[in-house]
Amino acid sequence: MENLTITLDTESARRARIEAARRGVSISRFVLDLVRERVAESVEYEDARERYLARRGKKLGGGLPTRGETHDRKDLR
Repeated sequence: MENLTITLDTESARRARIEAARRGVSISRFVLDLVRERVAESVEYEDARERYLARRGKKLGGGLPTRGETHDRKDLR
């Protein structure tokens, strides 16, 4: 593990301490859990986006589909 120093405003720090205590964990563990959750969400989002674009024959970084492509309902015709 690595040490990391963060700075929070007084109210955010107070609320974080309260929430950590409510969960029965240290403030360090509470922040670690939050960071892990957020990173996992980001990875899941990027994976889903990549799958979506791949289904439409677009490569990641190649831009999003047009509005018309997004709303095309070929399967419903």
